[in-house]
Amino acid sequence: MLLILTALLSIGPHVGHEGGAVQEWTLSHPDPHPAAERAFRVVTDTSRSQLLMAQQDLDDIIYVSLVTGQEPAMGSFDVMEYSPSRLAHGARPWGQVESWIRWVADDAFVSLSWHWNAPMFLHDDEGREWWRGFYADASAFDVRAAVDEPESAERAAMLRDIDAIAVELEKFRDAGVPVFWRPLHEAWGGWFWWGKAGPGAYGKLWRILYERLAVHHGLDHLIWVYTHRDAGWYPGDDVVDVIGVDLYGSDARTDRAWADLRRTFGRRKPFAVTETDRLPDPTAMRARGERWAWYSMWADDHIRDIRVATLQRAYSHPDVFTRSSLTRWRTDEATRYAGNLETPAALDVIPLESERKLVLVLPDEARGFIRILGAGSETLRRGRVSGSEIWDVSDLPAGNYVVRWFARGSQGFTRFRIP
Repeated sequence: MLLILTALLSIGPHVGHEGGAVQEWTLSHPDPHPAAERAFRVVTDTSRSQLLMAQQDLDDIIYVSLVTGQEPAMGSFDVMEYSPSRLAHGARPWGQVESWIRWVADDAFVSLSWHWNAPMFLHDDEGREWWRGFYADASAFDVRAAVDEPESAERAAMLRDIDAIAVELEKFRDAGVPVFWRPLHEAWGGWFWWGKAGPGAYGKLWRILYERLAVHHGLDHLIWVYTHRDAGWYPGDDVVDVIGVDLYGSDARTDRAWADLRRTFGRRKPFAVTETDRLPDPTAMRARGERWAWYSMWADDHIRDIRVATLQRAYSHPDVFTRSSLTRWRTDEATRYAGNLETPAALDVIPLESERKLVLVLPDEARGFIRILGAGSETLRRGRVSGSEIWDVSDLPAGNYVVRWFARGSQGFTRFRIP
């Protein structure tokens, strides 16, 4: 950990040592937020021998913590539900952004992707429903018109969407939380609308997004992460900070991915595994000279189908870097966390552990919904809450539990233990 603290206290570009080689990486933003610089240095420090673990989705972070007793050092989330065309069809984010900021607190890291529902011309018919609007076949949105015709309706709708997401991203900045920002991912596959017009239009779209967020909105806390597969799609060193790979199934070979990245980019940028369905072998990676900035497991069945014992071994591996491994990286006022660390007023959950009871408090007789999750993240009890209630949990055996709650347009979770 001394190496990390030494890097944090240094000035100038980030310097990482890898097999005797030295990398000097600077963020693409000309005047980045101090917290973004510090986070970039810690996460991309190639002198760190451990592999920094990340996990997609808050519910799966809760699952991992319940079955392993550990949390990932980075949470990976998706601002998809904030896409204006989803909101127009009734999507309810339920305060996701605020819940992620509370989870990050003053020590962890956050990565955000955006399954961007097409700004307009959704088909919304069978097999192409509105909620599939990020897929190429689910809309007639013309990417070329959006990037090549400044006066087009497509350009206006695109900028409207970016501005809406900027509002959510600004909440992280206000809280002092830097974001590893991973938009427009997997464009080369052609399955998302942002890739269907080819690499030329994609490069223009990336740069429009970068200019709108970093320059127009002044979001200096974003660390830009590009998802690589084909070098012809790369938008350029001046608008990319980290290069990631998404590895699934038979393609989930980190050795091959690392070799390809090195052939294509050399040591110009740090690399990360930004999505995968395979647990890492950190000892083998280190022996092969792979120095990934982070390693993010995908959500749902991709993590929950893994045997619990296997997951426990992975999170207890000495070469894995979890949240409990983090040292204090916010070292001054400029990098401090400014978010709300307290349970929000939407719903207070007060565990009375010795009495085996939960006090649930909703102001103004508001209503909410909660689930009590057990050691395997299974739902043991669920129900609605109105006003203030006391729930008896004396029938539950000794162990660790989580209350997952949704109320007043917000959400969160509270841990409790039955002795």
